[in-house]
Amino acid sequence: MTDLSSTIWPQATRPSRIAVLCGYMTYYEPHMPADFRRQRTAWGRQIAEILSTEGDARFLGLMTDMAVGKQVAQDLAQWKPDVIVLAPAMPGPPAFTWAAIEALPRVPAVVWSAGHLDSLPESYDSVDHLANSGGVGVAMIANMLARHGRGMRVIAGRWHDPAAQGQVREAVRLAAAAGRVAAARVAVLGAPLDGYANVVIASDLLSSALGATLVDIPLGEWEQAFAETGKSEADTVAETLRRGLDVADAEGDDFARSCRLAAALETICKRYGIDCGTFNSHLEYGHANPKVGLVGGLATSWMTSNGIPFTDTGDTVSALAMLLGRLLAGNAVYTELNTIDYDKGAILCANTGEMDFAAAEDKVRVFPAAAYTGKPQRGCIVDAQVRSGPATIIGLSPNGRARNGVRLLAFAGEVAGRPLLDLRVPHTLFRPADADAATAFAAWIEAGATHHAALCAGGDLRNEVAEIGRLLDVEVETVG
Repeated sequence: MTDLSSTIWPQATRPSRIAVLCGYMTYYEPHMPADFRRQRTAWGRQIAEILSTEGDARFLGLMTDMAVGKQVAQDLAQWKPDVIVLAPAMPGPPAFTWAAIEALPRVPAVVWSAGHLDSLPESYDSVDHLANSGGVGVAMIANMLARHGRGMRVIAGRWHDPAAQGQVREAVRLAAAAGRVAAARVAVLGAPLDGYANVVIASDLLSSALGATLVDIPLGEWEQAFAETGKSEADTVAETLRRGLDVADAEGDDFARSCRLAAALETICKRYGIDCGTFNSHLEYGHANPKVGLVGGLATSWMTSNGIPFTDTGDTVSALAMLLGRLLAGNAVYTELNTIDYDKGAILCANTGEMDFAAAEDKVRVFPAAAYTGKPQRGCIVDAQVRSGPATIIGLSPNGRARNGVRLLAFAGEVAGRPLLDLRVPHTLFRPADADAATAFAAWIEAGATHHAALCAGGDLRNEVAEIGRLLDVEVETVG
C-alpha cells in the first residue's frame, strides 16, 4: 500500500471532535457524600479518556444548572463537535443539558447509560440509589432528543466493562462520521458535463436533507490560484509522489503541471475549509481552459488520498459518497459500474484515471493522459489495482420516493481481481456478496443509484451505512 502519511494535512484528516457532557442534579447533593461532585467530575474525564481512541474527546463538565448549559453551548458553538456523548452522572434536569446542545441540530448524539454496579447488594440504600440511577438521567435527556427529532444511539453497559466501552467507541465512530458528512463543505469547481443532470443536487435539498453545503469556487479565483501556485508547492507534491508512486513514465512537463494543479486544488480547499468536492477537468476549469489546460486525474487522486475526496465531471453527490466511504473505510475509489462479466459472475468497475492511493494493492503508476487516450490532452492520470477482498460500493442521490428526498446506497461484495484488459486506468471486477451479478446490478440501479459511486476496499459496510442513515434521518437501501 502506498504510504502518503507524511503529506496528510491536519485539517483534512483532523481527529473527530467528541464532546462529553454529564447530566447532574444539585438538588440531591446534601444527601450525597461531600466529594460526590468531584468523583463524578473525575468519572466524566475518564469517559473522555476512554473515547480518546476515536478522536479529540473533551469533557465539558457536569450540567449542574442553566447557566452552565448556556456557557457550554458557547464553547460547543466555537469548537464545532462532530458527535456529542451524553453520560448522565445521576438523575438530572434535562433542560440544562439541552441548553448546551440545542443549537447543534445536525450533530448526532451517543447516550451512554453507564452503569457502575455489577449487581445490587443488600446494603443498597438511598445514597446508592441516587449514585446509580444515571439511567433515569439517560431517559430524561434521550426524551428531549426524541422530542426534537435528533439522531441518537443509546448504549447500556457498565462504564468499566471493556465490551461496553467497545460498543460506545464504535457508536461514537459512526456518529462522528455522520456528523462530519452533515457538516461537510463540498467544493464545486465547474458545472457538470452538458446534460449530466443525474450527478448534481440542489443546494437547498442538500442543506435540508443532510445539512451539507455546496461551495461554488469562482472560475476567476481558480485561474488565479493556479497561476499563483509556485514551483516550490508543485515540487512538494512531486517529491512526495516520487517517493510512493511509479512516476517513471510521467516525468516531464505534464507531470510538473499536474503537480502544480494538485497544489492549487489544495490551496483552494484550505482557503474554504473543504471536506470533499468535484473538479470538472473536462471543461473550463480544466483542459478546455487555455489558462489551465490539464485533465485532473492526478490532482483529484492527490486530494482523495490526502483525505479530501474529489470527483470529476461536476459530480457533487458522489463526492459526498466518497467522503462517507473515506470516513468509514479509510479509502474511496471514484468508479463507475460499467458492464457485467457473466462468465465471471462480476461487474466491471472502472474510471478515467483516478485513484485513492490507500486502496491500491500494488504500486500506483502515473503517466500522461495523451499516452493512453490518444487525444491531445495535457496532464497526468493514474492507474493501479484495487486491493482484493471484501468491499462496499457507496452511492448517494436525490430520490423522489425517499424520506427527506435523499437516499444512501450500500452495495456489498468483493473486489475479485483486475481483468486482463487493454485499459490503463483503475479497473476491477466486483462480485456481489449475496446475489448473482445481473440481479444485484439491476437492484443497484433500481434503488436509484447514479452512474458514479465510491468503491471502498476492506469490508462489508452495509450496517455502518445503515447506521449513518438512521442518525441523519436519511433513507438507506442496501444491495448485495
